[in-house]
Amino acid sequence: MSKHTSRKWQIGHVPDSGTEERYNAACIYADDEDKTIAQVYGIYQNATLSEIENSPQCAEGLANARLIARSPEMYDLLSEIKAKLDPTLYGTLHKKISALLQEVEEG
Repeated sequence: MSKHTSRKWQIGHVPDSGTEERYNAACIYADDEDKTIAQVYGIYQNATLSEIENSPQCAEGLANARLIARSPEMYDLLSEIKAKLDPTLYGTLHKKISALLQEVEEG
């Protein structure tokens, strides 16, 4: 099993202890936790999502951030697909998914 942070990951929204919230769209955080998972280059530091959504300068960085933030869900989905695939019918696909999951799990 993978040892990644198991909570849902999100782009930049981190609740503070008080009522106000801070936002840094350049970081990926574990849901409801002040724990940075990744910092994404190509996004302005301390910018809000609405400030960068239509920025051509941030388009690639934002696309990367969205991909990174959905990684745990993609991992879970690939694991589920692998479990349901019949390796005798889908041998090549099963091997590719297995190799990818193994690389994530073991490095």
